[in-house]
Amino acid sequence: MRSAVVAVIAVLVTLVWLAPAKAATSRGIDVTLKVSEAKDAAVSRTVRLYEESYALVIGIDNYTGGWPRLSNAVRDARLVAETLRGRGFHVEFRRNLRSADFKLALEEFFAIRGENPEARLFLWYAGHGHSEGGEGFLVPADAPKPTARGRFKLSAVHMRDFSGLVRLAESRHVFAVFDACFAGTIFKSGRGTPPPAITKKTTLPVRQFLTSGDAEQEVPDDGRFRKLFLRAITGETDRADANGDGYLTASELGLFMEDRVASLTSGRLTPRYGKLLDEDYDRGDFVFALPNASESVEESDAPSENSMELALWEAADKLGTAGAYEDYLTRFPGGFFAGQARLRLESLKETQEARLTPTITPLDSQMVAARNANVRSGPGTSHERLQTLRSGDEVSVTGRTEDGEWYRIALAGGRVGFVFKNLLEEKRSGPVVGETFRDCPDCPEMVVIPSGSFMMGSPESETERWKDWEGPVHRVSVNQPFALGRHEVTRGQYAAFVRATGRKQADGCWYWDTETGEPNEGKHRNWRSPGFSQTERDPVACVNWNDAQAYVKWLSKKTGHAYRLPSEAEWEYAARAGTKTARYWGASADDACGYANGHDRTSKRVNKFNWKIHACNDGYAQTAPVGSFKANGFGLHDMLGNVWEWVEDCWNESYAGAPSDTNVWKAGDCRRRVLRGGSWVNGPWYVRSADRNMIDIENRVSHSGFRISRTLP
Repeated sequence: MRSAVVAVIAVLVTLVWLAPAKAATSRGIDVTLKVSEAKDAAVSRTVRLYEESYALVIGIDNYTGGWPRLSNAVRDARLVAETLRGRGFHVEFRRNLRSADFKLALEEFFAIRGENPEARLFLWYAGHGHSEGGEGFLVPADAPKPTARGRFKLSAVHMRDFSGLVRLAESRHVFAVFDACFAGTIFKSGRGTPPPAITKKTTLPVRQFLTSGDAEQEVPDDGRFRKLFLRAITGETDRADANGDGYLTASELGLFMEDRVASLTSGRLTPRYGKLLDEDYDRGDFVFALPNASESVEESDAPSENSMELALWEAADKLGTAGAYEDYLTRFPGGFFAGQARLRLESLKETQEARLTPTITPLDSQMVAARNANVRSGPGTSHERLQTLRSGDEVSVTGRTEDGEWYRIALAGGRVGFVFKNLLEEKRSGPVVGETFRDCPDCPEMVVIPSGSFMMGSPESETERWKDWEGPVHRVSVNQPFALGRHEVTRGQYAAFVRATGRKQADGCWYWDTETGEPNEGKHRNWRSPGFSQTERDPVACVNWNDAQAYVKWLSKKTGHAYRLPSEAEWEYAARAGTKTARYWGASADDACGYANGHDRTSKRVNKFNWKIHACNDGYAQTAPVGSFKANGFGLHDMLGNVWEWVEDCWNESYAGAPSDTNVWKAGDCRRRVLRGGSWVNGPWYVRSADRNMIDIENRVSHSGFRISRTLP
């Protein structure tokens, strides 16, 4: 995609020789409006089009997931960032972003920088792009190749998601330039001649896009696209300003880039430009103010060394930034203006230090991250990112900036950091995450599960995945903490319910013959006599979905709290406990020793039907007393193995259309309900966090029980 090196000094010199008349270094620009788009239309008035100008510039060279590494994407992005700073933009330059940081950077840019309706937002992305089935994707540094299918789509930035991000901004004008190629799925391509004059229509809201290539085209890593772009916005070429009015609109820029790149590559590359396919965001036009054409010079008019020093000093003095003065001193350390440059640098550093010490209103409170949030070294997205909070992380808030926009939080080692106000929320009162409690002496022990989010289901690459109904993988938000039974409901706890209610239960419990591997109706079996020996501490078996519902209804009435069966999403979130592997102890069933009941290769259970879970002997032929094995990261025992566990949801053959939160999925086949977790009788492919199964709500099975959930106030 890129190649030739252009030094920052050259960019600064170019800015001086072009002597900007309209744009200079102000953060906003004024434009002169015409009464119509006619060529000789009268001037209507001059208006302040933008109060502030913000840019997010991203370059990715260092790909680690199988994509070819690039040589010039970061360099091109850096040159664009420096030029935009010279054109008056607040610039945040980011490089080699991994998926999570990439998406968070975009969200922060459009949501936070876009809070100002009078600002303009500009995004530059240089890196790989990909098209698949007419859909476009941006590729973060750690994204796998598209052959990874779901994992690629999960890591990449889908352009349809990007169209939602640009809508987060309240700013009137947003322009995104992608030095990458992919299909233009979210915007309509522009064609023809742009408006001949800037009118009031230009000021209307717009979301615009420009790509360096179309789908299936390979963009060379040679910097050509970047060079043409910078020449256009700095006025180095007058061909971009089609109507010669001193302003360069995004439409004019797109027309110029398409024509010039196609011409230089003999049609092998065809940049695409256009506006968002949305009637509310396709009316206006992003505007750059250009320098006065009469003050520009030809590239062949090379200045002398003395004139170059003067030009560079004037550029540095005009920009007034530390970077500009440092560039001057690098080139002319003993120059005529060197002493003055060093004095200016000292003054700027003192000013910056004062700026980095904002007025803080002291606070002393505990808050939690509402979602993933960057912690900055100062109150603003231009400050260094120190770390990332995960959704639900608790922090100590020690202060708030005078404008109320940023919280100061305490970090390890006595340090402090700053988090944007919308990313923290007050800590909810009630049970503490991770604590255990009982609502009555014979009630099940409960564990408080934190809020958060996770990817539900299994990818097709998961080795023991054997049913498509475990997908598609999708993100689920757990919006508030809830409580889940530390153990499966025991035979003793269920007996207390039967004694209190006098519930009658007919015999009949299906089981599998351990010699033939065939199902047997078990007409004389029930929860008291499931066909094998149990203690009061073993999980109750031979109970159907209706039995479980009767139990939670009784317990709710007894305690005055809202007990229920967990939703399927709550169950998998709790089972995974933050892990992404097939099982909460790791990927392999062979590592299950101490975590789930199973038997060694010589056990009498290893026969035609009953499979071992792992290669160690746990001493239990069927169910084991609850809590006999290690807990997962949330402190829950036997989430995998022992007995299958009923959940609330109706059965569906896939997750297509599933809730994106932990609400119960009430659509589907509600005569059959979902079972999770596998059991003592099942092979290892069942004993995984993502595995799911179902039976009729009236069926009772010798290896099926349940665990309860409780809604927290």
